[in-house]
Formats: sequence, C-alpha cells, structure tokens
Amino acid sequence: MKKLLLFLIISISFCSISKADTIDIIHIYYNNIKIKECGIFCKDAIVLKLDSIKDNDSITVRYFRDTPCTNCDTYLTIDDEASKLIIQIKGKGIWNPLTFRLNDIKSWSKFHGIKLFNVYYMDNHNIFQEEIYPIFKIKLE
Repeated sequence: MKKLLLFLIISISFCSISKADTIDIIHIYYNNIKIKECGIFCKDAIVLKLDSIKDNDSITVRYFRDTPCTNCDTYLTIDDEASKLIIQIKGKGIWNPLTFRLNDIKSWSKFHGIKLFNVYYMDNHNIFQEEIYPIFKIKLE
C-alpha cells in the first residue's frame, strides 16, 4: 500500500512538472546553406555585414511543428524595430520553404538607418493569437 501511495505521489509530481507542448524546429538558410537550427525561438540574432550582402542573397526559413498541416496558409513577415512591416511572404504547408531577399532589408536599413529586424512565422495554428513573437532577429552591421 505504501509503495502504491509513493508511486501515485511521484507520478502526480512529474505530471505537474511536465508540460504538454508541441515540438517546433526552425532551419534558417543563407543562400541555400543552413546557418542556424533552433527551437521555437532562436535566442541569438543572425548578424550580417551590410556591405557583404549581394543583390541575389536570400534567407530561407523552414518551420516544422509536430502538428503539421499540408495545405494551410503559412506566412513569414519581417518588420523593423518600430514594428513597421517590410516584407510578407505567403506559402502553403508546414516545413515548406519561405524565402525572402536580403536586398530588401538592406535597402530599408540604408534608407531608414535601422539595423535590427524581427522575423515572424504564422500559420493557421498561431495567426489569431493576441501576441506573436519573432522566431529570430537579423542584425545588420
């Protein structure tokens, strides 16, 4: 009886400690070369030299979670420090690549003097949440 009670207490403790959550994986590519892999949010900004960005350079994001959808709308948006929308890319399905040209944020940076950009991912799962957090940041030097 004591063993059963002890087992129940331990089981309940572990259940309250663990969270049921989805597994989110982000792969980030610079010109089709993977430069970063992280969970739901990448902690460190991707730092790029402003003068080294060429006209055709691009960033591609592949976002995965364990509750996939194959035909849902997916979005990648990039805004500046003042939350001004710069780029919005639309795609279809989880894990499909979403790509944007770095020249667009390079031009924005040179014209407005802004160096930090937030990248957001949205799909049918999170598009209606009150607050959406950037999945990573791009810092231009």
